[in-house]
Amino acid sequence: MRTYVKRLKEFSFENYSGRIGLDVFTELYDPVAGTILWLSFDDTETLFGKYNGRCYALGALPILLHEGNYTPSDFKPSASHTFELDKNDYPGKISLRRLIDMYEAAGKFRDIGVTSNTTARTLVNEVQRAIAADTAVLLNIFHTNGGHAVVAYDIKPYVDDPNQYFISIYDSNPGLYNKEDNYLVANTLKDTWHYDAYSGVPGYGVWDSANSELEIDSASYLYYFVESASPAS
Repeated sequence: MRTYVKRLKEFSFENYSGRIGLDVFTELYDPVAGTILWLSFDDTETLFGKYNGRCYALGALPILLHEGNYTPSDFKPSASHTFELDKNDYPGKISLRRLIDMYEAAGKFRDIGVTSNTTARTLVNEVQRAIAADTAVLLNIFHTNGGHAVVAYDIKPYVDDPNQYFISIYDSNPGLYNKEDNYLVANTLKDTWHYDAYSGVPGYGVWDSANSELEIDSASYLYYFVESASPAS
């Protein structure tokens, strides 16, 4: 399991913002729907300011890299580990920057939820199931004014309370993406959870079950949707 954690957390860059081109949306969707979705996406105010960050893509791609859907050398010829990847483009290789944009555009508008408004027990079960299969879980946390995507990659029960679990989180946001001690705490008896990271939305504080919903999403479904579109290059 430690090998997986090391590979998952080895992106050398953090979440970033910026516009996503209209061509990305029209490649994923038909021209009319793509244009409508692009206008909606492009006008969103977020923690990063005018334009959206890339948390959804930077959550899904480490899972897909670990599962072998992509390899580091797909993006950079000399790379053998995820940490060696950067956002530069290399001749003859898939553009990682463009692929990140495609996953972000797809993740924002595709219904890929395995569960919605997830209970604490379901969350714990899904993370335990993923660990047993040597993979991880893509979590989408959201409320009416914003959202965030993170990856759950490990879990352990609290020693003094068998109903409480510490779920290790990979968070691509600045200041968090290279930390080893990000935890989402779930209590299956109280059916509550909280993640002690600032949501970035004034008035909401940290993410928790009192102000947010949590959805378990499928990185694999996202992969098949993106790859069914024209090749990203």
